[in-house]
Amino acid sequence: MQTKQVHHILMALSFLFILTGCKDEEFYEKEYIETLSDQYEKEKQRILDAQTNCKNAVEKNKLVSKIVKIDFPSAIECNFNETGVNADDLNEDMNGPRKNSAIRAKVRQDFKVDLEENITICDMNFDFPNQQMQYDDEIFLLLNDYVIISSQNYSKSDKHPNGLLTNTWGLQEFKWYGDNALYDLFYDWGYTSRYCLGVDPDDPNFDDKCSIPPTETVGAMRLEIPNEDIIKIGALAGAQEEAQESNENIEDLNFSFITTGDDDAGDCEHAAYGFEVELKYIQN
Repeated sequence: MQTKQVHHILMALSFLFILTGCKDEEFYEKEYIETLSDQYEKEKQRILDAQTNCKNAVEKNKLVSKIVKIDFPSAIECNFNETGVNADDLNEDMNGPRKNSAIRAKVRQDFKVDLEENITICDMNFDFPNQQMQYDDEIFLLLNDYVIISSQNYSKSDKHPNGLLTNTWGLQEFKWYGDNALYDLFYDWGYTSRYCLGVDPDDPNFDDKCSIPPTETVGAMRLEIPNEDIIKIGALAGAQEEAQESNENIEDLNFSFITTGDDDAGDCEHAAYGFEVELKYIQN
């Protein structure tokens, strides 16, 4: 076979391969988009159902109330990667080397609240006692890995281009490392305002609904999350459980307390901290 003919055949095969590859990519992309769309519709339906059921339960006075005590022990200091040089040098705790004005380390504590199966969470009331506030540098309180209160707002913005994402449902998703994560974001005290889920900083009653006393002071945190956001968190946990087809009760509530540090001794510390939460829910 002449060289010119071989060349034409190879060119044709290459073109066919490219077309086939493009079709495969389009197929997987379409499948991915359809999966996301399907998950979105399931989450939306679960939220709508929960909202309707909670509204009916309130009207019929059928909400069940339960008070749980949440406790986090004191934390002493960050475990920085003392042998690291660059931001990507992480230790076993996924912490990096010290760097002034960059969030490089965290201490995370988790507290799981075991709940009955087949319930719908409708509301939560937080009762924070008056106590000595001691923390350094920043503090975050999470519920099922959504930020419900933080000493500064680290969501994606002009000040934090790689900040934490706010999802379709208006919930700020906590992530430590990678894209749209807390790690290595710029830190300076008072750089942004504090954050509370569902509370508008321009609300004239913002300080009454969202408050974190300064460190080394005696005071009480205040947090009033709108019940519609509480319903979303519970419903999304149920959607996740349904998607995973798991027997595990993912609808359990997982509270997390996180402190961060940049480069100082004593960073990531906080005093022992506890509070009570009144849960209001329906037994399905």
